[in-house]
Amino acid sequence: KYGKSPAQIALRWLIEQEQVVAIPKASTEQHLKENIDVYDFALEDDDFYAIDDIDKSTRLVDPDFAPEWDN
Repeated sequence: KYGKSPAQIALRWLIEQEQVVAIPKASTEQHLKENIDVYDFALEDDDFYAIDDIDKSTRLVDPDFAPEWDN
């Protein structure tokens, strides 16, 4: 639909968030170019809200300790 990778879609979604600073990793020059190539499109509202509605109550990494604000 957008001609972008899933990572680029996710990065674009982050960039469109209010009060969020996206700090993407780029381990290769190609990754850096892909990260920069997210400013030539915008997510349609339906897609933005579909990503926004993904369940946020699950951690991908759940260490034995948690930051104080998790309590």
